[in-house]
Amino acid sequence: MFIKFNDDAGCFEEGLDTGGPRREFLTLLMSHLRNHPIFDGPLENRYLICNSRAARKDEYFLAGKMIAVSIVHGGPAPHFLSKNLVNHMMGNPSFSTTAEDVKDEEIGKGLQQVGNNLGSGNRFTAGQVEIILLFR
Repeated sequence: MFIKFNDDAGCFEEGLDTGGPRREFLTLLMSHLRNHPIFDGPLENRYLICNSRAARKDEYFLAGKMIAVSIVHGGPAPHFLSKNLVNHMMGNPSFSTTAEDVKDEEIGKGLQQVGNNLGSGNRFTAGQVEIILLFR
């Protein structure tokens, strides 16, 4: 990986890359991705959300490539992602969440109503959340 930084005047900074510029670039990449509008939730516990504009621009695919490049080149992992999201993406069936984790008010209220009716309180598995979203 070849990294060049430029200063405010647009001049490239000279330097020998012994890993520092690469780590700095990958750290900046993950920091930028953390604040991207395809994610929602607390900064250290982000979930993917549906963003039609981002989907049309293929930004979900690009975010995946950014994460892969960082991991492959020894940069930081996306520690800002929710542990539940990471477990679910890896096929781990131990996904569980609460209605408070859902930032969409309408869906959150629906989850709370279903949880109260099921007697499960505010804890839900991935399958329960998917079923609720299907009947929304």
